[in-house]
Amino acid sequence: MKRLMIYFIYDKDGIVDDYIPHFLHSFKPFCEEICVVVNGLLTEDSKNKLEKVCDKILIRENKGLDVEAYKFGLFHYGFENIKNDFDEVIVTNFTLFGPFFSLDNMFKNIEDQDCDWWAPFKWYIKTDNFKHMPSFFNVYKKSLISSPHFEEYWVNMQEINSYIDLYKNWDDKIEEIYELYK
Repeated sequence: MKRLMIYFIYDKDGIVDDYIPHFLHSFKPFCEEICVVVNGLLTEDSKNKLEKVCDKILIRENKGLDVEAYKFGLFHYGFENIKNDFDEVIVTNFTLFGPFFSLDNMFKNIEDQDCDWWAPFKWYIKTDNFKHMPSFFNVYKKSLISSPHFEEYWVNMQEINSYIDLYKNWDDKIEEIYELYK
């Protein structure tokens, strides 16, 4: 299974705390490539830490939230390359700590599941007044990344600069995609 991980980091001082290399190192056996997208600054010491556990570091303006960083990483690789070179794309960020246990079972148990994307939590909650899909860890499978709707979603995504923008734009688009696959 060839996986690309796009991992987003933001720290106002450009410092990468030690839990981040631990997280990335834990995922390295399961990922063909790990790309870290940094919003804003990155100290030289932090860059050195990251270079030991990732394949690529992209630094961009601190604009938008994690979804904008994921979009930046996806555009960097290009949708055709992603579609041709990877079986899954993991998007995740620095707000998660751990892991505190082996990831073998998580990846083994989901590999043959018939789904287009997955996450290691109850990822989609919908009520009459609220729907939400957390953006801090999602995995898109080949069936989704190969779909023209996947690229269209990211290309047409409006700029996300606040949590209100995030929920309004992200969840409405997820609902549209969900309807296509019902």
